[in-house]
Amino acid sequence: MGPALQRLLIKPSALALLGKFITSPDKLLQFTTCHRCPICSPSSRRTALTLVQPPGCGNAEGHEIPSEQGVGITQSDPTDEQRASFRKVRLDYQAGFRHRLSSWKGLQFESDVNNDWGLGSRLVDKPGHSHNFQIWVELLEFRQRMHGSRGVADIWKGIRKRRLKLPSSGPQAETLWNAIIALGFTRPDVLAQVYEYAQGLFEDTGTRWKGLYRTIIAHFVATEPKKVHDWHMRLRWNHSPLPEHVDFIFNEALTNKEALHVFRRVYIELDVRTLYASIVGRLCDVGFYDTAHEWHYLLMQMKDLPSSSTAVEPLMHYLASYGKSDQLRDLTRSMVDAAIPFAASTSKAFRDNEIISREVMNRMLGEAHSITPKKFSDQFCARIFATRAFSIDIVLSGLCFLGMEAIGPLSIREISSRDATPQAIARRMDQLKEIGISLDASTFSKLVRKFALENKTDILNDLLASDQHPDTFEDLDLQESLLASYHEAQDWRKFDMTLAAITAYSNGNTAVATWNLILRSYLTQRNSKAATQTLEDMRLEGIPVSPRSCRSMRSNILRFRREGRRPVSHAGRSDDLGLLISLWQGAIRCGGDLSPLAWKEVFRRLGQTNRLDELEKLALWLTAWYSPKGSEDRRSLLSPHEAYTGIKRLGLEPRELPTSHHRHPYRIIFSTVQQEAIIAWGFKNVSTKASATRRPSNVKAIPSKYHDRHWTWGLKLLLKLKRRGVIVNNGTVGRVIRHRLMILYGDGRSAVRANRVARANNPHALPAVLSEVTAIWGPSVSRWAPRSLNPNPYGQRWLMTRKSHGNRGRRPDTSGVYWSPHGS
Repeated sequence: MGPALQRLLIKPSALALLGKFITSPDKLLQFTTCHRCPICSPSSRRTALTLVQPPGCGNAEGHEIPSEQGVGITQSDPTDEQRASFRKVRLDYQAGFRHRLSSWKGLQFESDVNNDWGLGSRLVDKPGHSHNFQIWVELLEFRQRMHGSRGVADIWKGIRKRRLKLPSSGPQAETLWNAIIALGFTRPDVLAQVYEYAQGLFEDTGTRWKGLYRTIIAHFVATEPKKVHDWHMRLRWNHSPLPEHVDFIFNEALTNKEALHVFRRVYIELDVRTLYASIVGRLCDVGFYDTAHEWHYLLMQMKDLPSSSTAVEPLMHYLASYGKSDQLRDLTRSMVDAAIPFAASTSKAFRDNEIISREVMNRMLGEAHSITPKKFSDQFCARIFATRAFSIDIVLSGLCFLGMEAIGPLSIREISSRDATPQAIARRMDQLKEIGISLDASTFSKLVRKFALENKTDILNDLLASDQHPDTFEDLDLQESLLASYHEAQDWRKFDMTLAAITAYSNGNTAVATWNLILRSYLTQRNSKAATQTLEDMRLEGIPVSPRSCRSMRSNILRFRREGRRPVSHAGRSDDLGLLISLWQGAIRCGGDLSPLAWKEVFRRLGQTNRLDELEKLALWLTAWYSPKGSEDRRSLLSPHEAYTGIKRLGLEPRELPTSHHRHPYRIIFSTVQQEAIIAWGFKNVSTKASATRRPSNVKAIPSKYHDRHWTWGLKLLLKLKRRGVIVNNGTVGRVIRHRLMILYGDGRSAVRANRVARANNPHALPAVLSEVTAIWGPSVSRWAPRSLNPNPYGQRWLMTRKSHGNRGRRPDTSGVYWSPHGS
């Protein structure tokens, strides 16, 4: 007996089969080769056998053929003993095929499916295992680990050689298709074979792997955009993508502008129209606002509409801050024309915007829907409702008969005063709606309805009993002033009512509005300690500071300052400027929307009080915060808690907005005038006596190393800002240097006392100054060096000394350069 036959006979399945033949010898006579039963066929080498009746066999009792299910006999009622025997044989069979994949040598042999030697003897060549794709996955992973892409290529060739049909769904399909396609990205011939294979699979079976389009197109979008459209045209018909696949491809297209342009063409040719929120939202998230604006109109044209205005809010906010005057109006009108519902939070972006207010948006909606409500005199209706002789039902019936469409806040107050409970008021509101009478859009009417529906009895009663006219609730400044007075007087009942009234329709997060109101209340009371603690609590809670709160900080903290003068000093008063800087930095770190224009006054006051160390520190902090590199640089300025809770509320300086744009924060904060002032403040420290830092009595003394600021401080600071991306014009620098040198070394006499003091105490010679300027700023500024230091009478405040020219009206004869550091 040969070794091969011995191995075959010692297998559990073969022994079980022989055992059945011994117990039932007549079954052996049932086997013939007329129908090429796998057992009768000499070429069959299967090890897993099942007794079934093959089609075409003339025997009625059954016939053994191979199966993956183990060994068994088809009979009507198998006994428990037979079932146990079948289960044992099945487990033995599975253990036997796993044994062939349990060793490295076995895996090496079984995975070499591309080798013609031994073809037919490997596990995947057995009829019961050729379509077991879990085995193929294990062989692929082993081959890939051992031989890399060459191993994947061997598996792919083995699959094609056996003409297998890969699965179209499930984890096995994902693993096999992704590995083979990844190989195709490095070998174009393999990718072409995969495409032909997928086409043939679809034509033969009607099935397809749904990830084919996504995987191929996403790869080329990110790496080779020029090939995207060609592959899109090949795959779009038989392998069309799902909406989530197109969304995934768009994510890959965000890497560069060329990829976005190619994706735009692909999107137009596809039939997927549910991507508005994803496309516009993600473009805004990465700062591509101008591109998002273009995509908005394309998506609207393709009937890919957002479910509500919430998806468009970031783009609307950007256009309100940086766009042209007509862009926001056009975008809003396009949404109105498309009947897109406006969310309540959308009006928050328009609250302080002159381009498009809530009134303008309401007018657009009214024009689109032809809504022109009629309303009788509110005072007349209120008198009727206040008359106890008539019941409210009778009055309402009469007004309905007269064609009344809406009632105002005075009428609402009288109706609510006659109803005892919030439930009764709510029912009355429903009655008005049923008979066709609506409430007007006043804040008072909305508050009454809201508090009634929420069953806030105490607040509702206080609102109706208030001595304020209903129209005063429209005045937000007045309400906040009343809130601060109630807060200071600790009149908590009126405080709660006013706070609820202000925050009830704040068009946003009620908690955010409440925190900001409390912060502004402390600021109005000049309670800086409580305001600072409140701001710290807001930062810890991730509550953003509103623009209104930022403006309140300035108006309530900063001292008075006349234009062109230093701020008024008050002995014993705290450092208001340092407090404001700290509060504003904390505000924008936790998501506050502070205009870059606000920092101009801070820089002006720091320079006027010669607090140059704090000015430089603030300037460098702002360049990091408004960095065009995006939110990554800003994250370094945040604490770990702030970075976790507030990362989505970082400012609105988009990546697409270049630093040369006139609305970029760099251009607003560090304008040409500001740069000239920085250089001038440095030159005022040209002497030791003049450089002594003049600070208010309420500010702590700075370290001695800051007292002797060098006159080149301004030039060095501008150089640091330039390296960080701020646009600094060499012409501006040269022009300011020329002007300062004329003050220090020219023939004229400045009308500014600080300039005269700097000139009188100037210890430096002109050549040394020019040499140091060139060393700091480079030779590019040397062409702006003064050839003559005669004063320029245009735009300068110069008073000529009598010693120089006899009378004030005549220009002196200054043909030579004045080199002496001290005038005569």
